[in-house]
Amino acid sequence: MDRRGYQDRSAADRFVGRGQELTRIVEILRHPTRLLTLVGPGGIGKTRLAAEAVRTHCGTVGQPMHWVRLARLETGSPPATVEHEVAQAVVGNDFSNRSAAEAVIDTLNATPAVLVLDNCEHVVPGVGQLITNLLDNVADITIVATSRRAIGWIDEQRITVPPLTDADAVALFRQRAELTGEPLTRDDAATVAAICLHLDNHPLFIRLAAARLSRRSTTQILVELSGKPNSDQRLRWADGPRFGADSRHRAVSDVIEWSYGLCSPEERLLFDRMSVFAAGYVIDSHEDPEHSSSEVGVVLETVQAVCADDATATLGLASDQIPALLDKLVDHSLVSAQFDRATLRYSLVESLRIFAAQRLQRRSAEEPARLIRRYIHYYRDKVAYAAAHWSTPAGQHLLDWTIAAWDNIRTVLELSTHTPGEAITGLEICAGVFDMRLPFVMGSFREERWLAERALHVARALDDPPAELQISVLASIARIAVCQGDLVRAARFLDDCVAVHLAANRQALQQDWRGTAETDIGLPAVVEVAWAHELFVNRDPRSVTVLQRAGQKYARVGDLGGTHFTDVGSALFAALVSPPRDARVLADRVFGRTDTRNPDRATAWGELVQAMVLTKAGDPEAALELQTTAINSLLTARDFPSAAWALYSRTWALAQLLADLTAAARPDRARITALAEETAQALGAARAFRISIGMDFFKLGPLFDESERATTIIRNILGADRYREHESIGAQTRPELRDLLLFASSTGTPRRDAGDAKASWWKQLTKAEQDVAVLAANGLTNAAIAAHRGTARKTVDAQIVAILHKLSISSRAQIQDFIPEKTGW
Repeated sequence: MDRRGYQDRSAADRFVGRGQELTRIVEILRHPTRLLTLVGPGGIGKTRLAAEAVRTHCGTVGQPMHWVRLARLETGSPPATVEHEVAQAVVGNDFSNRSAAEAVIDTLNATPAVLVLDNCEHVVPGVGQLITNLLDNVADITIVATSRRAIGWIDEQRITVPPLTDADAVALFRQRAELTGEPLTRDDAATVAAICLHLDNHPLFIRLAAARLSRRSTTQILVELSGKPNSDQRLRWADGPRFGADSRHRAVSDVIEWSYGLCSPEERLLFDRMSVFAAGYVIDSHEDPEHSSSEVGVVLETVQAVCADDATATLGLASDQIPALLDKLVDHSLVSAQFDRATLRYSLVESLRIFAAQRLQRRSAEEPARLIRRYIHYYRDKVAYAAAHWSTPAGQHLLDWTIAAWDNIRTVLELSTHTPGEAITGLEICAGVFDMRLPFVMGSFREERWLAERALHVARALDDPPAELQISVLASIARIAVCQGDLVRAARFLDDCVAVHLAANRQALQQDWRGTAETDIGLPAVVEVAWAHELFVNRDPRSVTVLQRAGQKYARVGDLGGTHFTDVGSALFAALVSPPRDARVLADRVFGRTDTRNPDRATAWGELVQAMVLTKAGDPEAALELQTTAINSLLTARDFPSAAWALYSRTWALAQLLADLTAAARPDRARITALAEETAQALGAARAFRISIGMDFFKLGPLFDESERATTIIRNILGADRYREHESIGAQTRPELRDLLLFASSTGTPRRDAGDAKASWWKQLTKAEQDVAVLAANGLTNAAIAAHRGTARKTVDAQIVAILHKLSISSRAQIQDFIPEKTGW
């Protein structure tokens, strides 16, 4: 039990029944299948069935899978929105300039996978276009869709998901009864069977009926489900005349109404209002196909801020009522409560959210629009606060909040583009997201840039955004475009920034404004930052001057985050494009006044820059010590672009150390060779990591120059063949196992070879897993392994999944590479 009395539902909320459907789906997936759609009404269990079937299939054959939840999207979302949602789930860390569709296709072509598209019915046109594009461009892909209607692809295989069997329906009711604290007895068996029959053995209906046990006995519930026009309780809340209708074929809304009717007026009002939030989903941790702890839903404070009425309201909901009302709605199974990192979050699954939204619309024509505006403004204010305080001691907490709230932030951004009068609000949210450097830790530049460009386009078409706001978003997009290597479009965005600024100040456009880098022509700080990045990638020392000037402008208005960012950035630029003496002076001045209370990410940036300066100043050993902690901090903070820079900068320091050792009067050849091999492996690891996150550093001039210099030094020491051999060993590094930290340790770490690395990964397996891995590598099926070892088939399925995960491989065939020779196979 948690501190508010909620039970841990993971053990009591497992998948129930569906043996026949599971067998059929898994059998279909074992054969070449392009598109399989599970079709059925809302709440019938399509998502859980897909999760269980795909988990079983992928665990057996060792195939990866990607799960895309589309319930968050607005009805009728365009194809581009669907593509970005899929890319967010499939591509992972990707800071490239590829389109969403290109990134998804490249990822799926690299590793054959099963792609699950969950909740497609409200975006079928966009999903259909995406599926057609994927099936045309990805050879080895299987797509599993869940939808209330078929997708409509020419060779689509469809399975209609039926209600549960009688026995499975009773088992589900019993399981849900345990969650209410009202377990069933033998005397209840016949009554429960009758209840399930009246509910057509529909899983969602059964969940809602079982939740009524907190206020009704099983006998009372059965009486309410008489099926007779004059007594069936569902009809009291159903819309329109339903007399004579078959009680075995009720709409989802009828049964939700049945549970909804058990609520007090205040509980119903809160439930209706919660429909404004992004949709949640209910797949427990044992069934979650991603084996992740996704942060779903909103916290209590958010519900209170958006759904409570003002203190002056004579009717409605008071903020202090909401905790108790939420508890009651959770008891009714109308609201889902999930824990993440000791935080309780609330959400409505798709079917319930749709029902609640419809009820909200019936309350009044103004109510939905009012709630949506409160929702948008709440997240606008929260993002603005986080952006203003990200560099304070509370910065990491604010960053964690923003990441957890990202589904709702995306939703309000999309709502703002078609809610009258809110386009500028959406642009303000985009500005805040950029101000706190969020794209660097969200795993992708693509989505944030796309959302910002879309918001800007809509705001400019519908409203007259303040020049300052336009400039802020345009300049941030330009800076992200530079980091993506999209230099041509970055220049266009920057030109647009300057044009807006000059027009707002009634100044004529200066065609040669880029020639004024050493003179302040009054550009806003955010524009100077983007311009400095453009100059930097072109190896222009004036980038330091421009960025320092931007920092002074931030300081004058008290923007601590902007000041810190430009201080660190100017020292970094100086380290790579200015003379070493100038860079050292600037770094000493900047870091002598840096607030050590800054979040780990900001501190790590400082350490990274100091290390670059020390390398240039001829002290690579001191640089290596700083880089060790910087890489660890940046990886922990999930700032992968900066971590990639740090990994490369480490190779620059190692190369400089090697150059110094080689130039010594009596060079230690053995040490030089060992260190050169270690550095070649570090270069391979950095390359693998850079490719894995889609960063193209080699369009960023100074980074390319330093890496080429390091590569040349190492290749000259080892020779081309030995360099290639050790660089390839390093390229086998897998960031998900934190192998990168092997290359962030102090100088002198024993270099490793491929055999040593694989031996360490093999040791992660338990003895039983090692035995199963050996059998699997020699071609035995899971069933044969189970028979050979005298264990259950499901046990072997789970062991195979664990083996593939621990070795970070995607197929059984790859296991052979990890088996030590002493096993005798």
